[in-house]
Amino acid sequence: MSCVWEALLYALNLDIKPIMLLEKLKRENVKTVDVEWNGEKLSEQQLDENYKRIQALTYKDIPDGYLCSACEPLLFLISQIFCVSIEHDYLNNTIEYTNVNADKRKIYFGSDSVHFYADKRKTKKYKKMMRNNKQIKN
Repeated sequence: MSCVWEALLYALNLDIKPIMLLEKLKRENVKTVDVEWNGEKLSEQQLDENYKRIQALTYKDIPDGYLCSACEPLLFLISQIFCVSIEHDYLNNTIEYTNVNADKRKIYFGSDSVHFYADKRKTKKYKKMMRNNKQIKN
């Protein structure tokens, strides 16, 4: 299985097969108008291109690997439909996908030129911080 799909399933805490996630993304594909990239809204052309990229995904994109870009349509759509913000650390450069409706839900990924992964260390730290914030409020 491609590391991208494995990382997405882990970060979203989904116990499904990658093909099921792909089918969900294609079925629920929309223009990601609620997601900003590094604090910027996408142009209409970028929104259209991202939409078309998701529509073009096939089963072969799972086991054959997936080339993830710095401004990744897959991460925009994940952010949009799961209502999460995403922090992607690419070679020590932080890329933010901010869903304006996410209400502080955030998932973390890292990657280099050959591998994409869910950042389990940052995810655990974030979940612990959120639990502590809830305890303080109560």
